[in-house]
Amino acid sequence: MNNKLFIFFDVDDTLYNQREPFIKAFETVFSDIKDIDLEKFYRDRHRFSDEVFEKSCKGEITMEEMYIYRISKAFLEQGIIIEDSKALDFQYEYSKNQGNIEISHTMKNILDFCNDNNIGMGIITNGPFEHQMKKIKTLEIDKWIKQDNIFISEKVGYLKPEKEIFEIARKVCLDSDIYYVGDSFKNDIEGANGAGFKTVWLNRRNYNIESDVKPDYCVKNESELFQVIKNIYNL
Repeated sequence: MNNKLFIFFDVDDTLYNQREPFIKAFETVFSDIKDIDLEKFYRDRHRFSDEVFEKSCKGEITMEEMYIYRISKAFLEQGIIIEDSKALDFQYEYSKNQGNIEISHTMKNILDFCNDNNIGMGIITNGPFEHQMKKIKTLEIDKWIKQDNIFISEKVGYLKPEKEIFEIARKVCLDSDIYYVGDSFKNDIEGANGAGFKTVWLNRRNYNIESDVKPDYCVKNESELFQVIKNIYNL
């Protein structure tokens, strides 16, 4: 048994499936748009969000400008032009839907397994502190993970993939065998790897990424993730 195991999780698209509130918002605001590849649209929106997220955190652009940019650019990839007001309508619906997010039965089982077997757990996530904490509370993650083990970029002062945010988080589990579970290859896998963490890439969207960095494990869904965590614990 691995009695020194400690696992950090990302939040968005890791502890819960971020696609669900996203698609609901799309269907509400853009119900008239039919000829679109929704999976590509979802991936592109994330890509464009990553492009400008740091700028929004540094105050170089406003949050509204970020919201407009990422969704408008994702539409433009498929030849569709939208008004800025529609982009903000989408963000409003998306944020509202995030107030109803839930973790899956499988993810609950993963967290229960870790808790029952004394596996340490924490969170490292990018985003505004209050916004991320609201999601964490909505998901009821505090049933399993204590506040002292939650690290949110705005409060820490560093953003994934910067190694500093991982190094600060490491202080709660210095003598542990540390793993990081996340969906973003750049922010989560490359970032955690650069700080010396072992990594599990939860690749829900079947991305094919060229990188010199290799995750220790790659899984496509929560069931595979659960099995990997069991295997790591039993090493």
